[in-house]
Amino acid sequence: MAAVELAFAYTAARTAVRMEREGWLLAAIRLSWKPLLGALISAVVLGALIDHFVPQADTLAEALRVLRRH
Repeated sequence: MAAVELAFAYTAARTAVRMEREGWLLAAIRLSWKPLLGALISAVVLGALIDHFVPQADTLAEALRVLRRH
């Protein structure tokens, strides 16, 4: 367990030093663009699937209600 904590502390310290060096905004963008892109792609795919399979639904909640009834 100590090795895991040490690895986490090392990674956090290294990230903090890098963020200080490049500036917080660039570091935040560098660290978050992939998760945000994944969320955007997932939302687009989910919307396309709902539009294809449940075209009468306008929202995710409506689509879930329609799917539960079947």
